[in-house]
Amino acid sequence: MLHGLLLAGKIIAGSIAGLVAMGLVMTSIRAAVEGHFDIEKPFTAEDEAHAEQRASRESYLHRVLVAFDQFINVLAFNGMPGETISAHAYRAKLKGHLWGRAMNRWLEWIQPDHGAKAASGDHYRAITVAAIEKKILP
Repeated sequence: MLHGLLLAGKIIAGSIAGLVAMGLVMTSIRAAVEGHFDIEKPFTAEDEAHAEQRASRESYLHRVLVAFDQFINVLAFNGMPGETISAHAYRAKLKGHLWGRAMNRWLEWIQPDHGAKAASGDHYRAITVAAIEKKILP
């Protein structure tokens, strides 16, 4: 039984590492193609609205990946349910935590304002779920 658990742990760890590596490669290529290696500009309310609107059009596959991201955030980073790792890291950065600052520096190299955009997407998804749930509650 212990060997089975160890094997499952290795498979999960390998899968996570593979997804992180694949995500890094894909987003680096996208950032290079779209020219996102620019100097940072402040994240504005207009940027937030754009990020929320983009979250409203997420495909099924993207929603599955976000759900996996949220699961890993709770499991590995002791994050809140419904929060992605990126939004959690952004919140940690704003609180001055070293891991949040380090992760955000890496993520913003790939996509400017990544943490703020992730938090905006999480916010939109939370509002959407809350509106749906409110309709069925007394």
